[in-house]
Amino acid sequence: MRCSDPDAVAGVHEQRDATAPLEVSIKYRCGASPSVARFLVLVYADAWQHRLLETWEIVVHSLQRVDLHALVGQANLTPSPKPQAPTQPQTLTLSQTP
Repeated sequence: MRCSDPDAVAGVHEQRDATAPLEVSIKYRCGASPSVARFLVLVYADAWQHRLLETWEIVVHSLQRVDLHALVGQANLTPSPKPQAPTQPQTLTLSQTP
């Protein structure tokens, strides 16, 4: 395996037996929110990276996570984090029974 982005690390884990599928791991440090990163992962059939099997395009969207907590039936007015906005917009969230 090989990645087109030097910040991305891809690897293949050892198989437990010959019939088990290969387990692939991809690690990438996301940029600041909001941002989009694209890179390619090249999958080879041999250790010498001679025979290319597949090319994967990976797209990573970095978004800010906001945790909200409310009681059932309670309305919650929460500021929405938007770095480019000149004003701080607010979001009204309503909780319902599951």
